[in-house]
Amino acid sequence: MNIFKRDNSEQIKSLIIKDVIFIVLLVGALGIPTLFNFFKYRPWIVKPFSLILLSIHSFLMVFYPLYIFKKRSFKLFPQKIGFKVIWKEFYIALLTLIPVAILIGTITNILSSVLKTKIVFSSFVKMMNFAPSNLYLIIIAIWGFTIAPIAEEILFRGMIYNTLKSKMAVIFAVILTSLLYAILHGIGLIEKIYIFAISIFYIFMYEKRKNILQPIFLNYLSSGVLIIYLLIPIIINFHNPANNLSEAKQSPKWIQSVSIIDFVKQDSGIKQHAWIVNKWGSKGSKKWKKELVAFQKLQTIFPEDIEARSGALVAIADIYYKYLHDNYRVIVNCDIVLTKYKNQKYSCANALAKKGWALYLLKEFKESKEAFNGVLKKYSDYHYPVKQAEMGLEWLEKIKQ
Repeated sequence: MNIFKRDNSEQIKSLIIKDVIFIVLLVGALGIPTLFNFFKYRPWIVKPFSLILLSIHSFLMVFYPLYIFKKRSFKLFPQKIGFKVIWKEFYIALLTLIPVAILIGTITNILSSVLKTKIVFSSFVKMMNFAPSNLYLIIIAIWGFTIAPIAEEILFRGMIYNTLKSKMAVIFAVILTSLLYAILHGIGLIEKIYIFAISIFYIFMYEKRKNILQPIFLNYLSSGVLIIYLLIPIIINFHNPANNLSEAKQSPKWIQSVSIIDFVKQDSGIKQHAWIVNKWGSKGSKKWKKELVAFQKLQTIFPEDIEARSGALVAIADIYYKYLHDNYRVIVNCDIVLTKYKNQKYSCANALAKKGWALYLLKEFKESKEAFNGVLKKYSDYHYPVKQAEMGLEWLEKIKQ
């Protein structure tokens, strides 16, 4: 194929640009509702609504292009799809992807060093790494490995690329398709360059094999490595939140089974706190359960360090809040700080603000407001918890509108 000419085959000419514009705008528009303040101030609605949007999004990305292809007699898949055909395409994808991915990865790493720019993970990767480990996150991960590669390839390499190459030189169709793919996927410059290059490779293999199975398998293999990397911490940190305060007063069943044999005692409680975060917390391996158990151990090995003990309880509440989404256990741990360590003002300020947010997410708005007001009244000298309380009161006002 001459890359500087249009592809004017009868099948290609049947595709029209308005079909591409329609599906791109439609798929993009599905994300607009989540921008509304209605969802921002009601995070308990986001999970079920996101799953509904995800289902509609995937359905449109797959079946609308397939409908257009059938309507215009455009063949995207092999005429006969059997085990031998599927295995052959998978085998070819596996053999070609490994060296190409290594090559592109090496080049982007060199670029990162030359430009002194860090490789920034996509928002999806960040969400999977830092979001609470629950059933919702597992569903998102499974979707990312099973449905997403098919939907992306049918839309990008199937519909968008084929339509563009009927309207312009093939090389420009390749560049525009890959540019759009990179823009919608990466958030950092180096990541976008990598995704742009991978997209060009997918298109090359699509043209070489003359069917969409090849880029689908390439996408599966690329995503598979990432999903495995993301699923391991999700499974390790999976946690079922308490359903009420009574249940929350009991330790989770997994507490006894979590081993921290590589725990190294530090000189002081404050140093131990930092060590735990760097080892297992948000700056470490992201093993929230180990971090939580380590903070419990901190309280036993530094019994006289009241500041460290109260700080450890706040840290445990923070893990339950941010990473395990167990709001009842947040309240229980914060109440211990507020009753047992009243003289530790900073810990109490953080605990009361955290309790206010946990109550907010449980839709206990009256108690939440009392907690936030308590922070402003009792602990006005502490900047961070005051900011958290002020934001909480603002959100409480917004949900009334």
